[in-house]
Amino acid sequence: DLIKLSNAFLFKKDSVASLKTKRERPVDEEEFSYSKLSALLLSNIKNNFKYSKGENLPDSIDDLFEPIIEQFKLTEERTLLQKHYDNNIKDCICEMFINIKDDDMFKSLNDDILNLIREENYVTRLMALKMILYLFENVKERYLTLVGDVVPYVADTLEDSNELVQKEAVETIQYIEKITGEKYSNYLE
Repeated sequence: DLIKLSNAFLFKKDSVASLKTKRERPVDEEEFSYSKLSALLLSNIKNNFKYSKGENLPDSIDDLFEPIIEQFKLTEERTLLQKHYDNNIKDCICEMFINIKDDDMFKSLNDDILNLIREENYVTRLMALKMILYLFENVKERYLTLVGDVVPYVADTLEDSNELVQKEAVETIQYIEKITGEKYSNYLE
């Protein structure tokens, strides 16, 4: 619920909320902000998966993953989302993928990431491709089991209307070729 609450306000122009007081206080770094809340929540989730190895969390994975995935859709400002992704989202999601034991859940979470590639917002598509590449680099062999699901989605973005998305798709396909030893050049033509 806290993640959903922070999502509602995370990238709004005025995402700093003051604590309820009788008089207005100037906004400073000690003030509460939804970006700080979101960062703390994602760090907490990451650490829960890292140290419990996902064993104590199977019932809550869906509840956790949905609002995390929603964070990819919260803004059209690339620099804001890129910073949030780099500092908070990518390591949290990666730790979830590393420590999820159930193969069906693993595939389901991957499907949620892949569906982001179909979003209208190019920033969402770009960050989803970055996430996929990051998962290939860090989850390694286990993520390779999903290469057949991933490649068609990535290939769809090779002709994206945004150059940054196209470039990220080419880099991802080239990385997949490098680690699998298989050629996907027909997608690059």
